Amino acid sequence: MAVGRTGTAGFDYIFATIPTTAASNTATQDYPVFVAPKACLVSSVMLVPATAATGTDTHSRNLNIDIPDGTEVANVDYVSGVDETAMTARTPYTAAAGTAMAAGGVLAVESELVSNGLILPHYLVRVKLQWK
Repeated sequence: MAVGRTGTAGFDYIFATIPTTAASNTATQDYPVFVAPKACLVSSVMLVPATAATGTDTHSRNLNIDIPDGTEVANVDYVSGVDETAMTARTPYTAAAGTAMAAGGVLAVESELVSNGLILPHYLVRVKLQWK
């Protein structure tokens, strides 16, 4: 097995960012975070918010992790009691065996408007993958 940039045998990490939601009623938006240059397995997606956010049932937004065929593999729904703490990582997606991506496949995070919406912070996204 090759050793990735992080030193973990067989794995590599790709980093991307998602911008702050402009306004609570910002329409649903897809943010591509990774394009596979060759076949690989995605084993986790981590989100790190720059600032705090407080979810409510009437002012909400979902962050959905979508694989290339558009399938949602994980999500965070910011309803009452689901909050973000500044600079605290959340890993909504993990797959021990990994999810296969073909060369050219795009992994995206969808910021989905729900109800009256919610302003979410800027996020760092970390994708853990293994090359095939």
